[in-house]
Amino acid sequence: MSEHRCSELMFNRNSYRGQTCTRSATVEREGKWYCKQHDPVNVEERRAKRDEKWDAEYKARNSQFIKQNTALKYHEKLVDALRNLLHAYTKISSEKFHESLSDLMCDAGEVLREIDKQTEKRGSSNDT
Repeated sequence: MSEHRCSELMFNRNSYRGQTCTRSATVEREGKWYCKQHDPVNVEERRAKRDEKWDAEYKARNSQFIKQNTALKYHEKLVDALRNLLHAYTKISSEKFHESLSDLMCDAGEVLREIDKQTEKRGSSNDT
């Protein structure tokens, strides 16, 4: 059995004064002894693993937010295009309507490509 005790100072909610960990020390780091739980190397490894998991969750949530934000941004453009389509349908002959429909579909395609580009730009800038 180790003759050293863990040197980590612990605090609990029942006391304002700290006390050292009561476990037996297993490793010495920079002149201080630590148990497995409080070993600074193990603490940092656990923290890095936890942060990596949280970063992945954040990126997934953030990606969804970017998509929703982009959709809201271009919602007005899409609504205007639909209004124009409805107006064209009700006000002009079927031949002119088909010409207008073709133009509107091209415009809608451009808007959708722009949405895709903006989503990719925002997603890649937030990955760093």
